[in-house]
Amino acid sequence: NGRSGYVGGITSVSGIVTADTSDLVVTPTGTFGSNAWYIQNGTGPWNGIWVVKKDSLTGLALNALKRGDSVTVTGSVQEQFDVTRIFDSLVTIHASGRPLPAPVTLTTNTLSEPYESMLVRFVKTSVIDTGVTFGDDFEYAVDDGSGQLIVRRDGLNNYSNIDADTVSGRQILHVTDKIDTIIGVGYFSHSRWKV
Repeated sequence: NGRSGYVGGITSVSGIVTADTSDLVVTPTGTFGSNAWYIQNGTGPWNGIWVVKKDSLTGLALNALKRGDSVTVTGSVQEQFDVTRIFDSLVTIHASGRPLPAPVTLTTNTLSEPYESMLVRFVKTSVIDTGVTFGDDFEYAVDDGSGQLIVRRDGLNNYSNIDADTVSGRQILHVTDKIDTIIGVGYFSHSRWKV
């Protein structure tokens, strides 16, 4: 059912920080969107995990993380709307400036549970919809010919699906626009896979 068999357990996981607050906007846990910290320990399936904070103490430790840090995080395994995460994390930074794992190249219809919280890449896509979820202006859809993939734009980037964002200097995407490469973190939200 996509839920981890380890829910409720306490674990330590090591890996490389693949996303931090320079990549993703921090959103309060329990609301729409992700949170900023992800780690990954390889490029095979099941190698990524979302790391979240409970309070300001754990928040301080996570705020110190930078993309490329080699870390060990310890916390409880939880599911947040069917996304596995390590919660209330204790963090040990072992080294900084490490190379990131290579993003896994997928087709737009193959993003699924094994690639949750991992760096993924999609190539030669076209924008097929600029308003895919009612009431959520932060999403648009792309397709590489294999099926739809939703892109959440809460990552820090220069593209938008909202015309008014030209004021902030973003390039506005339109249906049929071509996108050569999309790299992001695989995520599950509202019964749909997203990057």
